Amino acid sequence: MLTEFDAKNLANYLTRRDRSFSTEYHRFKRAWQRDEWNHYLGFRKIYSLIYEVSEEAIIRELERDSGDFAPLERFLASEFKVCLVLAYDEIATFKSYLAEFPFYCTFGDSRVFRWFRRITSDELNHFINCVEIIKFIHAENVPVISSHVDDLIEQDMTRSRYRRTFVFDHYWYSQVFLNHCKRIIEHYFVDGLKGANFRGRIETNSSATFHERYRYL
Repeated sequence: MLTEFDAKNLANYLTRRDRSFSTEYHRFKRAWQRDEWNHYLGFRKIYSLIYEVSEEAIIRELERDSGDFAPLERFLASEFKVCLVLAYDEIATFKSYLAEFPFYCTFGDSRVFRWFRRITSDELNHFINCVEIIKFIHAENVPVISSHVDDLIEQDMTRSRYRRTFVFDHYWYSQVFLNHCKRIIEHYFVDGLKGANFRGRIETNSSATFHERYRYL
């Protein structure tokens, strides 16, 4: 719920610098913002019902911070870099959502599970849209994608806390999990999603706190 809400923080930050970006990018951004906001609204409703917290209280808490993007400026300096960061983030989120299917099945309400399947599909579509923009508008940058994604993974793995930026919130996943995200991105520019292996099961330590890393299997 938190990171879905924080898509608004990222969108606001990008609006101050993405005016010169392509028409295709802005078309994607509008759809992405709408999807992420709808995801947030759904998660907010579920969170409110489970934890018996009013949606108004949730809103007040989430709106206390608008994100600290200063450490991330070099990753968001061009349309190519923005699309790559988002592609990386969305494929990681897609994989983690896949791992949560069994949990949402336990709700016993088919409507909740259908909704969760749809938002998982949205995340994959966001990934596809971002890599398609790179493929057809920034093809000259494809050879440097591998090194750029290594930088993204390093940033994710070394950060100590989430700064309400939407992106770089996967630091509790393992290096193996994030390297698999990298391989999916690289493979897309060779053969699309054909033959892609979306291994997504994540084992968690039931005695660990929420902020401790998941171990990818």
